[in-house]
Amino acid sequence: MPTDCTVRKYEDFGKRIKEKRLDRKLSQGQVCQRVGIHSISILSRYENGYVMPDDSVISSLAKEYGCSFEYLKEGKLTP
Repeated sequence: MPTDCTVRKYEDFGKRIKEKRLDRKLSQGQVCQRVGIHSISILSRYENGYVMPDDSVISSLAKEYGCSFEYLKEGKLTP
């Protein structure tokens, strides 16, 4: 049975935040500095779908990427 660290439970979320970061041509290090994520390895775990950050981090990422909180968290497009 896989352990929690091998299950990519939040893969769709991770794909969305990575896509937005790459669209903005930002490195993981730049995003960490701008939104207050403590290390690149944490952002990498978010982007690879292993961990879902708390809502405050998602909100900061949404502001940085110019999209809605709902889009990043759930993939919902808002008008």
